Amino acid sequence: MEDLDLYQPEQGTFKHFNAHTGYHFSTDYLKDVVFDEANNCLWIAADFTNKVNCFHLDNYRNDIYDLEPLGEESVGEALFALADTPRKLYVGTTSAVVSLDKQTLKTEVLFHQKELFTHNYNTLLLDSKNRLWFASDDGCVAYVIDEGRFETYRISLKKQVRSQKELVNVIYEDRRGNIWVGTHGNGLFLLDKKERLFRLHTPESVLSGENIRVLGETPSGNLLIGTGHGLSVLEQKDGKVINFNSKTGFPLTLVNRKSMHVSRNHDIYMGGATGWLPFVKVVCPILRKYMIWSWLICMSITKRLPQAIKPAS
Repeated sequence: MEDLDLYQPEQGTFKHFNAHTGYHFSTDYLKDVVFDEANNCLWIAADFTNKVNCFHLDNYRNDIYDLEPLGEESVGEALFALADTPRKLYVGTTSAVVSLDKQTLKTEVLFHQKELFTHNYNTLLLDSKNRLWFASDDGCVAYVIDEGRFETYRISLKKQVRSQKELVNVIYEDRRGNIWVGTHGNGLFLLDKKERLFRLHTPESVLSGENIRVLGETPSGNLLIGTGHGLSVLEQKDGKVINFNSKTGFPLTLVNRKSMHVSRNHDIYMGGATGWLPFVKVVCPILRKYMIWSWLICMSITKRLPQAIKPAS
């Protein structure tokens, strides 16, 4: 994205922050955003720079901090992923996972590897056990923050690959504490905690698309799977998958990475190549019939109501 858009649900409008409206970030190519509730600000990662942005929501001021530590390995020339804790911000860059102490502004390189994060793969996840997850050449890595140690979990594949990180688009924790990995072309994987590896749970052939770009969860506990060709819903109780795509009335032809958000009141927001899509809580006979969730897609970025959405056959 080339600017920051702040949605104001009370007015149903967006407020735009970019160079044209008088706001400046470290670069115009923003890659990830996390909300820091304690400081009421947004931390923003950007491409073509090793500087992170802190955008204050009370006065719309943006502070820029340099992540390059003195006398250590380079953090890389681009920032792609963020994870936030009350004390530290964690950043995934082209060649490292870095922590920034918000009080002292001291930067520490925690993990270093060439081409660790790019536009096309890898992510950061802070789970409920205070572990920081990301992908590496050898598999998915969990950094145990309280103990300062790393644990590596291989992804069980039929064919060996040069680097497992290049397969990983998203790592996600559901409300039951399960850790999921969405890949490009290899399906959806679930962590086998006993065997300490990720096993294939749902092959890409039964999903709406082979490129799993984002994961989320409905209030009823079904897994939302955004792909390069639409949306899939996995009913965890019985493993049933229901697909939605452009042929069945789903208005997003491609769901963007890092574009799904479930609000505190359980509204779901999703972004894609053709616009932005909110789901609101209403009775929806079509979706209820298929046991997905009682939500109705109410609008797209074009402000046009889509036609009735039916699962793909």
